[in-house]
Amino acid sequence: MSILERLEHIETRAQIARDSGVLQQSLGRIERAVVRVNDMASSLSKATTAFHELHPVDSTLSELIPKFGQIATALGLLAAKAGSKPQFGALEEFTTELGVNERLLKAIEASLSESWARYQEQNPATSVDRALLTTFENSGLKVDHLIEQFDDASRELAIVAELRLPTSGTVHRHQTSLNKLAAVSEGLTDVVPAALASFFRRADSPDGAPLSSLTNDVVSFLTEHQIIDRYSIRGHR
Repeated sequence: MSILERLEHIETRAQIARDSGVLQQSLGRIERAVVRVNDMASSLSKATTAFHELHPVDSTLSELIPKFGQIATALGLLAAKAGSKPQFGALEEFTTELGVNERLLKAIEASLSESWARYQEQNPATSVDRALLTTFENSGLKVDHLIEQFDDASRELAIVAELRLPTSGTVHRHQTSLNKLAAVSEGLTDVVPAALASFFRRADSPDGAPLSSLTNDVVSFLTEHQIIDRYSIRGHR
């Protein structure tokens, strides 16, 4: 083989290697693009579910509807281009457009997360003293059903509180748990006299119970069950 033939052979192999490298790079970009698109599709599905959960209780989220439409349209166009041009996923145009919509989706998620946190803050649980229920139980009072309700509702509220975005049925689960706690609070009337039940409900509320509700019967009950020191008197500021 002449020197010229050898040089041509080397150049041919080098070109093949370069083409192979470019192809591998393109395939790598396409694979990464596919992962990003799949992640975005999953996030969009979760955000859509959260929107359907929260919109009935937060009408301000209506402003997100055009943004959802914008993302759906953009993904449709990207899919169409990728279908007509197999290497489109490796192009800068694709990654740039995808990045724009990823950022828009993150902004939507942030708005939904804020709405979810606000909803929970505006719908707090009825204050119920679990330790008081235990005291009643230890005293022989029939409160096992109230304790069961309290524990079930508290567990459910703790679970939904951990969610950054509500999933399907979450708002209903949250409201159901709030109703259960309210029922526990109201159920005290079936365990102790109405005046006592009223005192305990108000004492466990953020505003506390007025001094006028601390009747002789209430003091006697608290003393008898050795829980009088669990309560204190504070003045309004």
